[in-house]
Amino acid sequence: MYCENISGTNVHKYGAHIFHTSNREVWDYVNRFAEFNNYINPPVAIYGDELYNLPFNMNTFSKM
Repeated sequence: MYCENISGTNVHKYGAHIFHTSNREVWDYVNRFAEFNNYINPPVAIYGDELYNLPFNMNTFSKM
């Protein structure tokens, strides 16, 4: 990822860009300028031949 500081603001020039907010006003505002893809980050761990949920939850312990 690469950023440039432009007038005191870090501007992402290229690289990973993930944006999320639960604030509807912010979401509506940023969508005026760009179209966003729906991306969900499902963190998992692989141990041996098994796939486990992260962060650990009751399903993780049940599989172990």
